[in-house]
Amino acid sequence: MAAFAPTENAAVVLRAAEAVDWSRLRHLRGPAIDVPALLRGVASDDVEARRGALVTLGTRILPFYDGIDGAVCEVTSHVVPFLARLAAADVRGAADVLVLLRRIATVAWDRDPYPRAEGRRPLLASA
Repeated sequence: MAAFAPTENAAVVLRAAEAVDWSRLRHLRGPAIDVPALLRGVASDDVEARRGALVTLGTRILPFYDGIDGAVCEVTSHVVPFLARLAAADVRGAADVLVLLRRIATVAWDRDPYPRAEGRRPLLASA
């Protein structure tokens, strides 16, 4: 069986992230203009820089990190593909990236994206 070989490297993923107009998106602290720098930090070879970027990114896109109860924010769905691509590109600390993706999925899964109107049945079985 052949070993897994990523089809793209971190540099390709980061260039694609730079092409997004992040200023049009918002995270929990305002315009998401800091997302490309945070993604670069996530892909860093420096352990402390990488961990700091992951935590900061988490506080920007996931209310869970700051103890705020609520759904994932607008920019989260735009960040997830880049995180997944970085993990697939086998960046250092890819396991930590997958942990953040898992937390995003957990928070998103626990929230009903379709609020119930009076008298309507819930759309999700667990709601």
